[in-house]
Amino acid sequence: MPAQPDPSALGISVRLTLAQGLFVALYTGLLYVLTVWFNRHVIQAQDLFVGVSIFYLPAGVKLMSLLVGRHWSALGLLVGNFCLSLLEWDGVAWPLLLLMAMFWVGIAWAVVETLLRLLRLPPDLSGMRFTHFLLIDASAAVLHAVGYNALLLQIGLRQEADYISAVTGMALGDFLGSGAFALMLLGTLSLVRRLKGRLLP
Repeated sequence: MPAQPDPSALGISVRLTLAQGLFVALYTGLLYVLTVWFNRHVIQAQDLFVGVSIFYLPAGVKLMSLLVGRHWSALGLLVGNFCLSLLEWDGVAWPLLLLMAMFWVGIAWAVVETLLRLLRLPPDLSGMRFTHFLLIDASAAVLHAVGYNALLLQIGLRQEADYISAVTGMALGDFLGSGAFALMLLGTLSLVRRLKGRLLP
């Protein structure tokens, strides 16, 4: 009898084809861009600095996408962030914006991959608890805020006097946004499972 899939599994545990991987990347990039728009125009979260919001829901898209889609999602996030950066950072050369986008997604990706190994969680994320997510969320938020703002400081796009405020605001905004997005996602999945259990014998 074939093994039944773990209902707690969220991640992609199989090797994707090129077409499937590109679809995941495209979907992730579009979802990230749409969530940025939603964060600004619907939630109307106030930006403290460019790229720094006290509540940044797109950080949840980034973190959950990296947990589920791994390197394919990282590709989609990279392209999505780079495209948005072309609009946000007026007058900044595109190679520098590409470097910024690589740092932006690379730090979070490195944190996710490292902690998944340290916590010994499988690729499909079965057995992952909310405490595990909070640890990954907090680590990614703080390390990303410190590293990304350090890069902006080095290339002259962040003032030294604003560094601590930018790091604090970005870390808090990313942590709260990721937590809120995860709760919404888990709540939706729980609702779908309940409805499925009632509708299907």
